[in-house]
Amino acid sequence: MYLKAGMLKPTMPPSQTRPEYNLVMGVASGMPCDADLLELLPRWIAPGAVWQTTLIGREEIWPVHQKTAELGGMLRTGLEDSFYLPGGERASGNGPMIAALAHCAERAGRAVASPDRARELLGLAARST
Repeated sequence: MYLKAGMLKPTMPPSQTRPEYNLVMGVASGMPCDADLLELLPRWIAPGAVWQTTLIGREEIWPVHQKTAELGGMLRTGLEDSFYLPGGERASGNGPMIAALAHCAERAGRAVASPDRARELLGLAARST
């Protein structure tokens, strides 16, 4: 919508012209957290855009995280979204959640981005040293 309305212009810095999508699933009155549904959504994402999923729930979020990795989306998680690891056990903190998410990326044949690579993907300025 912003692209079509001309609100993102090529003369703006990359961080302000690259569309970003956050597909929120599993929230009451929102989209269900479903890998089959997720598979349909990227076709409506603008070319060159970056996208991620925010998944709220229990064990049902992990197949959708895996599908996100397979489809090329950015991965994010934390205790604000779920307290549960893929096997259904409670996470002791964000570290185990992130480790499980990194395994999703690896199973999809993707590497976890370094901070510098993540900044590049998002069109953010390089870190100052």
